[in-house]
Amino acid sequence: MVMFSKILTSIDINRRLSAPENCIRALPPAEKGQEMSLHVKDKETGVVWTFRCKIPEEGYSKPVIFGDWLQFTRTKDLRPGDWVTFHQDMDEATEAQYKIEAERNFPEHKQSNLAMAIFSKILTNSDVMRRLSIPENSIKAFPPAQKGHEIILHVKDDNGTVWKFRCRMPAIGFSKPVVFGNWFQFVRSKDLKPGDMIVFYKEMDEDNGAQYKIEVKKREPSYLGRYRWKSPAMDSESFHL
Repeated sequence: MVMFSKILTSIDINRRLSAPENCIRALPPAEKGQEMSLHVKDKETGVVWTFRCKIPEEGYSKPVIFGDWLQFTRTKDLRPGDWVTFHQDMDEATEAQYKIEAERNFPEHKQSNLAMAIFSKILTNSDVMRRLSIPENSIKAFPPAQKGHEIILHVKDDNGTVWKFRCRMPAIGFSKPVVFGNWFQFVRSKDLKPGDMIVFYKEMDEDNGAQYKIEVKKREPSYLGRYRWKSPAMDSESFHL
């Protein structure tokens, strides 16, 4: 079972990995603020790593992973913009309860050194039917705005169509920005379903400044009950989960 996937930030690489709040339910029970050991098998090499995971204390929302994590990032030569996927999957040979898969930055965009992946997300039913909730740490990639205010984002898709999304910065008491406006037309146009993936990019243009792009990756059945995501525009496979 997929716990989460994340595009790595500089802090994730150099200090500790901040994991999504909703992955807590896939971890062993623990009190707030407590630490636990996670035995995680590298899907590529079979090496089992011992990560330390701290459950968030009062006032914090996300668990953090450290311990052997920094050694793992150095061994894999991971950089900001690369991503990792955690699976909850018992391995009988090693008794590891979790598996990890590392992927280098998106191959479709390697030709551009100016493109930066802001975030990727596997869409939920709420994202498709209501509005898109995006990670809190993506705020720094958008134009400055006060809490509770809205901004307009002109976002180009794989086909070159520019969409006008509205993005509301979180008000006091909320942590995540939300995207709406033309988002619903975009969802219908791309026939997006829960389980599909989107990737947001920010690209610096010397003439026009910051430009935003969005990539769609449709979920398709793969082997052994797993899934893969493919970009319809480029007909290229991303990775398996």
